[in-house]
Amino acid sequence: MKEITDALEKAYKLPRHTYIVLIKEDSPNNVGVGGELVIDREKK
Repeated sequence: MKEITDALEKAYKLPRHTYIVLIKEDSPNNVGVGGELVIDREKK
């Protein structure tokens, strides 16, 4: 978390207390990239 917040603070020049970082893990069955499910991309 610290590294992510550090990078945001450096890139956007806003104080670190303005950022909320959420990490949400989703099943590959529920995530699409480029119009294709991640699970299908992994099968290739």
